[in-house]
Amino acid sequence: MNRFRFLALVFLVMLTIPGYTQSGGGMDFFLSVGLAKNFISADQHFLVPQHWLGDLSFLKFGGNVGFSLGPGRIYAGVESGYSSGSSFGGQGGVDLIPIALSTAWYYPLVDNTFNIGPSLKFGALAFRGPDWSEMTLMAGARLEGEFQYPYFPMSLYASAGIDIFPNAYESGMFPVVEIGIRIPRPTRPEPEERIRAREDRERERLERLERERLERERLERERLERERLERERLERERLERERLERERLERERLENERLERERLERERLERERLERERLERERLERERLERERLERLERERLERERLERERLERERLERERLERERLERERLERERLERERLENLERERLERERLERERLERERLERERLERERLERERLENERLERERLERERLERERLERERLERERLERERLERERLERERLENERLERERLERERLERERLERERLERERLERERLERERLERERLERERLENERLERERLERAAQEAREEHLATINVIVRGFINPIYFEPESAVLLEEYRSRLEETGRRLVEDPTLRMLLRGYTAPIGSIESRYIVSEARTAFARDYFIRNYGISPDRITSEHYGSDRLPVHATDDIVSLRCVELIFQ
Repeated sequence: MNRFRFLALVFLVMLTIPGYTQSGGGMDFFLSVGLAKNFISADQHFLVPQHWLGDLSFLKFGGNVGFSLGPGRIYAGVESGYSSGSSFGGQGGVDLIPIALSTAWYYPLVDNTFNIGPSLKFGALAFRGPDWSEMTLMAGARLEGEFQYPYFPMSLYASAGIDIFPNAYESGMFPVVEIGIRIPRPTRPEPEERIRAREDRERERLERLERERLERERLERERLERERLERERLERERLERERLERERLERERLENERLERERLERERLERERLERERLERERLERERLERERLERLERERLERERLERERLERERLERERLERERLERERLERERLERERLENLERERLERERLERERLERERLERERLERERLERERLENERLERERLERERLERERLERERLERERLERERLERERLERERLENERLERERLERERLERERLERERLERERLERERLERERLERERLERERLENERLERERLERAAQEAREEHLATINVIVRGFINPIYFEPESAVLLEEYRSRLEETGRRLVEDPTLRMLLRGYTAPIGSIESRYIVSEARTAFARDYFIRNYGISPDRITSEHYGSDRLPVHATDDIVSLRCVELIFQ
């Protein structure tokens, strides 16, 4: 009996025994196909004396029967497999055939979708060589898990454990993993109650979401309305506070300006007195310093003449000493160079002799290396030819085996396609019926949704019209409030212009800028505009601009910044109010002088003083 007949007989027995047992009540029969792999730690392991293994993997198939036992199910059956020893590190030309009885107890988890439990196997592992055969016992213990969708007739299984070969030539215990499929598995149609319950839950969820959305929209509208009313109240309070604050600041500013003019006049008189005293002290100091300078120059001239005579005497003595030292160094250098020349000649002779010896040694080593390489190339060429011959023989055997397996696979695929085609037609019929039921249900739900949307649109339209009415009323109230505020601001400006008309020549009005730039601070733009309007109203007035900076950066950069600031003010009057350039005079001091209004705050130094003349 050759290996193929033996495998066919094993498969027939495996199908017959479980098929016969499923005739009892409460049993189900199924086939399994999988791949098992044992992990062998050693490079070579002898289970039988004639054959060693570097790997042990099987393509396995089996038949099983199952029946209920307690809260789970018992599965029992026969399984076999096939593996070529030459494919897994063996000596080639050897078939490995495991045959085993297996039993497993599964406990169902997750609504019978996932099952898990222990399994036991007991059988034999057969070895068939070209002219010999051997067999060794095999036992195994594993933990198995199976995943099956309840409405599909196929399941996936995986297991892990150990296999024991107790009477093998080198007995061993190897870890093993296995994965595969089982078909057919018992299925059950989805209950009608479950379908209706799922549809009811979905409908209730949609209705709940709709109610929550409507409630959120109502609360959002109420919140927005409250926020709008609160903003309007706060805005009215803010405008009232700003009006009162402006009036208070205006009164304080006028009082401060009056006090400032008086203080400036007193400071001017005091500065003039101090300036006269300072000039008198400086004149007397300059005369005293001039007398002292002339006396110091006379003393320095006499001292320089004495030092010059001493220096010339020291230089003459130093030149004589250096000449003697130079002559002595030259003599010693000539003697040292002569000694070094003789030593170099001796070193060159020894170096030539050493190089000659090294050259001869290298030539001898090179000849020996070339000889060894030639012998090594010949040996490698012989080994390559031998390997190619063996490889051609192995490829020929594998080609014949693949052709046989391909014919068997095509036949199995034809039978499988016919079975799948019958199942596909049946599934399509059932699918058409299901789709028709779903279409009718969708049409009903669509009609209900359209009705709800119509009612919702009408409600939203009523709310929109109400919001537009309220918005128009709010805008009208805001327009009336703005007009009232504009009239109040116009009256304040007219009062302020009436106050400006009393400005006298010599009044200093500073404007302030951003740090290290000619960018005006926005709160002082109104002061610049008031000054421009005053120049337009009184053509006899002239303007003096004095620019300053804080003592930051280099002196040159300070002058540049102060000049840029006065240029900004000058261009502003010319561009916006048409003031003639002849009426404006610019001066820039950097940080050499302090502004009249300077305080301890560094901001008071970043300014341009606007002075009427």
